[in-house]
Amino acid sequence: MRETKAERKWRQRQRQKEREQDPLPGANESDFARRRWTGLTSYLEFLSLHDLPHFQGLGKTGVVLPPNMLSVSRTPTVGIMVMEAYAHGLSYAMPAFVVGGLGTFAWLLGALPMGYLTFLEPLANWGAFEAVLLLVGLISLYLCIRFDTYGFRYDPVLLNRALGLVHVFKSEAKLWSLKPLFGSGGYSISTFDWSCIRAQISSYEVEVHNYNLGWSAPPLVGQAVKLDCLVFESPEKPLVVAQFPLHVHASAEDPQLLLDHWEHIRRYMEHEGPMFPEGEGPYEQPTTQSLLGAIFLGQPFIGPGWREQYENADWPTMIWQGVSPFFFPVTMLLGVARWASYHIRSEPKWPAEILASVGGATLHGADLDAWRKVIPEKPKRIEVGARPALDDLQNLTRQ
Repeated sequence: MRETKAERKWRQRQRQKEREQDPLPGANESDFARRRWTGLTSYLEFLSLHDLPHFQGLGKTGVVLPPNMLSVSRTPTVGIMVMEAYAHGLSYAMPAFVVGGLGTFAWLLGALPMGYLTFLEPLANWGAFEAVLLLVGLISLYLCIRFDTYGFRYDPVLLNRALGLVHVFKSEAKLWSLKPLFGSGGYSISTFDWSCIRAQISSYEVEVHNYNLGWSAPPLVGQAVKLDCLVFESPEKPLVVAQFPLHVHASAEDPQLLLDHWEHIRRYMEHEGPMFPEGEGPYEQPTTQSLLGAIFLGQPFIGPGWREQYENADWPTMIWQGVSPFFFPVTMLLGVARWASYHIRSEPKWPAEILASVGGATLHGADLDAWRKVIPEKPKRIEVGARPALDDLQNLTRQ
């Protein structure tokens, strides 16, 4: 009998609990791996490492993690951050649909009622106020639509274990540009040597809304942490020459999650761990990302995937389903806007040379299972001159 998605998620949660109770030590542990960095006290203690010379990173709070040969966690995880898996590579990225469609949805939700009230006034009675309001509305509509339709669905980072390289994909499309109106636009790919990369964890401010204080209460400023990569000039010369994000974020009280993510990347690239921890795999698009699922977004027990949500429902979900049909036009508008944004934006494509170096096509099904636990022997360091075909990939640009 085929395993359902709910059963797979339950098995993954159980496996996570087992890893935390009986963690797997890394080959060479650092002090980071000998404790759990969870809670406010640990967060403040972690940030204080910035004041130590060996851990001082960029910015006011950046903490550089130990060299890549040292383990920083006993519970590596990928979560939902791997978009594609190849025989010799993994594509890390923030899943799509996070903010897609929100711009158009917000404009329609606010501007349509205002526009309706404005156009109730006969055109002959229009004054400067109505004209300015119309102009502002049209400009904001263009920006909202462009925000939801230009560029790529996500900017991935490709871990090339075979060659010890990291390829960073970056969209070059501009919000204020007129071309292309829809779709991808230009992009650039930068390639860095894994031996020159170090991870950094830093904090940043986020706005938190506490609705217990009232809907009109101003947002509070909270803290969150993110995982970035620093590129050194050489393994022996720690001069930062570049920086790129891994798009991995966590609440301020859980820097351990970022350490778990980096530990998986570190073990994978150092040939110490498999492609995926037990029970984990590439990101799977939920059924709500289909058109039918988008139409019934916010309706837990209606539309695709209702059975799984019903079997795992709690009381808040059941109460929401009782009132959500009254908000169906609003939830449908948001769902369709997100769906359209996702399909109009282009999926990032790696050049043929890079795909060939990581094994070609994306792995699925039995092919993926065959590579899940494979840990190739770490090759001897490849000199740059031994891979002339990849030299041109540095800062490669496609228009």
